[in-house]
Amino acid sequence: MPDNPFAVFGLDPAPALDGDALKDQFAKLTAEQHPDKFQQAGEAAHAEADARYAASNRAYQTLIDPRARLLALYELTKGEKPRDVQRIPPGTMDLFVEVGQACRSLDEFLERKRAATGRLEKAGLATEELTLQDTLMTLGGKLGALGTTLEEELAKLDARWRRGKGPQCARGGLPEILLPRPLAPATGRAGDCAADGGVIYRSNPRSS
Repeated sequence: MPDNPFAVFGLDPAPALDGDALKDQFAKLTAEQHPDKFQQAGEAAHAEADARYAASNRAYQTLIDPRARLLALYELTKGEKPRDVQRIPPGTMDLFVEVGQACRSLDEFLERKRAATGRLEKAGLATEELTLQDTLMTLGGKLGALGTTLEEELAKLDARWRRGKGPQCARGGLPEILLPRPLAPATGRAGDCAADGGVIYRSNPRSS
């Protein structure tokens, strides 16, 4: 049976959670479980406290990351890890390439700006600096829009789950944001989720 990170914090398994509340719970739990508080309790008690502390940290890192949380939820529901899950959602690679290029351009510009000594040389960089600022603002808007889209998908999935139909959806397939490539439309419960909940599910034959 896979580890249940939700149980560590007394939470019901679900796609979404209150991040701020989780951070508060984690801070309180780790303060209570910190191994330093058990230095005088003997080697066995200290080792047990160290294990509890490490388990709490692993659970927190899983739950605070939406992608890791969804994968853990899938594993808990289905009893096995999903296969062939890509790390980058489809359609975002071009955006990440843009971000990488912008970062490189910014690094090069800042290096030239630091090396500039004359007034005219510095003035000549002003236009380029404004262009870079516009580029970064545009990319920030694109990343914000992507984040909003993923948050909306997660909210729809969470609503579906809390209405009591989530476990059946998880058994049918993964959300599109976790799939490695387009697959055949899912059948049965997973297809119902796509039609009703707004989150697209597709079956994964190798993990059925």
